[in-house]
Amino acid sequence: MTQFDFGQPADAHPSVYKEVIDTRGYGFHHFGKASPDYESDLKHYEAAGYELAFQALVPTGGRVGYLDTKGELPGFLELIESGPGLDDTFSRFYAASIKWDGSDPVRPMA
Repeated sequence: MTQFDFGQPADAHPSVYKEVIDTRGYGFHHFGKASPDYESDLKHYEAAGYELAFQALVPTGGRVGYLDTKGELPGFLELIESGPGLDDTFSRFYAASIKWDGSDPVRPMA
């Protein structure tokens, strides 16, 4: 499944999103990779020179981390901790996309 997120900061507070807009403008920000072993994968990418720019808990019950690829890739690598909540959440996203008629494009994740 491919999912496109369209995000835009709604205020002037510092964030990993606003910093990219301020630095290089609007456009591609990140791509995601599910990880069954988040800690191990995080260490792997940090050892490869990627820097953890942002990390948070998300409604799936796991963590996400944005890794700065230092120009090796066109944006951040979003490492997504996989688990039961991730499958349930993305299954809901998929089901909603099948029935979507183009209305109500902004919806909560949870």
